[in-house]
Amino acid sequence: SGKEEFYSYNIGNIHFIALDAYGEENNKRIYDAGSLQITWLQADLAANTKQWTIAYWHHPPYTMGSHNSDSEGDLVAIRTNVISILENAGVDLIINGHSHDYERSYLMKGHYGMEASFNLGTHAVSNSSAKYNGTANSAPYTYNSTPANHGTVYVVAGSTGASGGVQAGYPHNAFPNSVNDGGVFYFEVDENRLDAKFIRRTGAIFDQFTIMKDVNKTTNYNTFVNTPVNLRASWPAANYTWTPNVTTSRAYNFNPVAVGVTNFTVTDNFGNVVDQFSVTATSTLPVSLINFNATLTSANKVNVNWSTATETNNRLFTVERSANGRDFTVIGTVNAASNSTSQHDYTFVDESPLPGTSYYRLSQTDIDSHKEYLGIKRIVNNEKEFDVKTFSAGNGKLVLQISSVSKLNAQLRIYDIIGRERKNEKLNLLPGTSYKEINLSSGIYIWEIRRENGEVTSEKVIVQ
Repeated sequence: SGKEEFYSYNIGNIHFIALDAYGEENNKRIYDAGSLQITWLQADLAANTKQWTIAYWHHPPYTMGSHNSDSEGDLVAIRTNVISILENAGVDLIINGHSHDYERSYLMKGHYGMEASFNLGTHAVSNSSAKYNGTANSAPYTYNSTPANHGTVYVVAGSTGASGGVQAGYPHNAFPNSVNDGGVFYFEVDENRLDAKFIRRTGAIFDQFTIMKDVNKTTNYNTFVNTPVNLRASWPAANYTWTPNVTTSRAYNFNPVAVGVTNFTVTDNFGNVVDQFSVTATSTLPVSLINFNATLTSANKVNVNWSTATETNNRLFTVERSANGRDFTVIGTVNAASNSTSQHDYTFVDESPLPGTSYYRLSQTDIDSHKEYLGIKRIVNNEKEFDVKTFSAGNGKLVLQISSVSKLNAQLRIYDIIGRERKNEKLNLLPGTSYKEINLSSGIYIWEIRRENGEVTSEKVIVQ
């Protein structure tokens, strides 16, 4: 944001937003019309691509602890003017302080009025406790990442240092999981699963809840006899129950040995989360491939060639390219012969190949949209317009060797092993080879240089 008072940052697959509920920008508080902070917040939310979004600030929009969200003007204004922006953008968790107690809401949305106007049937997306411990009505909150307005969990965690009094009628109607006691709120995220706890000063767990995103999936696979399909539960856990009982692990590699349909389900310990798989195996391979090659020409182009002996219901071929052999991008498609019992030859030309080492992958797609990968070829293009290498990484100093055939601007970022950004600097590079020194403490880091055209060079290093 360019401001110390409000900003955002990423850790892993989480986007954190820190807001300022106290200060003013141009004589406007966060909840005032035309607030600079709200303008920034809306742009930040629109640009966010992380799987989880968590926001925090001081004043809670809902509380009946040592403060009252019905009578305090700042709290009312935040609830009225700010909350809908965050909910509509799909914020998963909002954490506040101010009240010296612990309060936790239902998964809820659309409640912007006084406490008495909260309606369980209207405003709670789920009335489960979400404790996910096998007790009654304790299933985790589950929803898809989109649509964005899927509901938000609100937490008031203001009693780590001290506990305080409560209002008449405590707890707040929307916060059934509340206690007036000292303790710490703790949460962790693993892929598409969030687990949170409130641990009282005695060490006892008073409250816990779990959120899972993009689970309870139904997936259909089309494959061929003796062609394995990897079935994988959509959530991380310690134990899984498969039907049929083929494994207790998260994934199962199913290899059909006969034509037909085979169904599988995988559930959690409590039967709250269920994925379903249907695998249809047929006997005829869509393409019989004779050869597949990628060749760098003297004109600095890459010719991708392949031939088929037979084709059955084959709609098209897709050529993909990668700089690392892992992350592929589609660079072209070629229409197929559909059905053929004679040889067909195909060619695709990459007019602008990547400098250095790159990989070309070929796939075919049936008329029923089933895709099969046919092979990968490696190309080395020594005409490097831009190259970065780790020159040294000792004595608390990382030295990068940067070579460029032309003048260009780039962005250097360095992250530590848990994803925290340790350096972010613009580089104005001149033609030739230069060296960039960065002082770092001992540890494991990832450096990344992004050029103006969006291409990224990165490497993991150990700094001694």
